[in-house]
This record gives sequence, C-alpha cells and structure tokens, in this order.
Amino acid sequence: RMGMELSPDRWRGNLWLDGAAPWAEFGWIGQNIRIGGAVLKIVERITRCNATKVDPETGVVNADTLGALEAGFGHQDFGVYAEVVESGPIAVGDEWRLA
Repeated sequence: RMGMELSPDRWRGNLWLDGAAPWAEFGWIGQNIRIGGAVLKIVERITRCNATKVDPETGVVNADTLGALEAGFGHQDFGVYAEVVESGPIAVGDEWRLA
C-alpha cells in the first residue's frame, strides 16, 4: 500500500504470529489465545502513534503509516493489546491457538 518496504520494527510488537489472516486479531477481542505455556486475553485494538512514521534505522520520518492505514482500511489500528490470564514460557516458534 505504501510503495516501499517497511520494517516491522516500526510497530514494536511484543509478539508476532504467523498463520493468521490479515487483521484477524481484531475479531479475537474478548477471546483467549494460548501461546506456548501462556494464555492471554485479547482486550482491545491498538491505535498506532506517530512513531510508526519514523524509519527505525535512521530516525528520519519517511512514511505516513497512519495516513496509509486510514486511507486503505478506514482505521489507524495495527495489532491488539492482551492481558496475561495464565503465565508461562513463550519462545520463538511456539504454536498458538485461540483457547
């Protein structure tokens, strides 16, 4: 949508999941997800801030990420917040599922 590669580091996500459709997490609000040995409750969407406009390598503002999200999808959200329901280890490559 932006005509350029964007580093995922712009969004500073704590957990990145493979295997879900784009924006699927918005439909998970109120549900639990098990990742590795932990269970998290998905609580709300994350409206992003102006920091996502900055190239994390150079510190230069070079992409209107919020404008692109709004123009392309009608919102400025990217990801969801979650609360820990059951603590446990999570590691790279762990399987996840809605619980």
